[in-house]
Amino acid sequence: MLVMHAQDALTHAPACCVAAHALVLGSSSHPRRAADAFRKEQRKKEIARNKLERKYTREAVSNRDKPEEIRKQLLEIIELEEQGTLNKANKLKKKVLQDAYDHALKKKQVSARRWPPRTHTAAAPAQRQQQWQQQWQQQKPE
Repeated sequence: MLVMHAQDALTHAPACCVAAHALVLGSSSHPRRAADAFRKEQRKKEIARNKLERKYTREAVSNRDKPEEIRKQLLEIIELEEQGTLNKANKLKKKVLQDAYDHALKKKQVSARRWPPRTHTAAAPAQRQQQWQQQWQQQKPE
């Protein structure tokens, strides 16, 4: 009785059987199905896209205090879009910049509502104490 490994069986199998399974050799010469190879390629693309998105997000976050600068970058990308030369990376960058611009405007509106500005000084408690002492002395009968 002749015993063969799975890989040996594939090399000695008729061509019709090998084509039906649609095997692709992996990195370490292990057979891998075409669907698995496709999923692996899709995963690589997704990881690359996520990496780009994180990069653009970091850049946009560093400019969140400067909505004018974000708007300038966004207008450049919109100009490219109108020309029809917008690739996937720029589409992603546009999305990230729009989110950052919206966030920067909201942050600016919230800070404008907070008036008068909060001031934290060490003298404030001492002043309060003096006011209380003055009020107490005014109320104190002589």
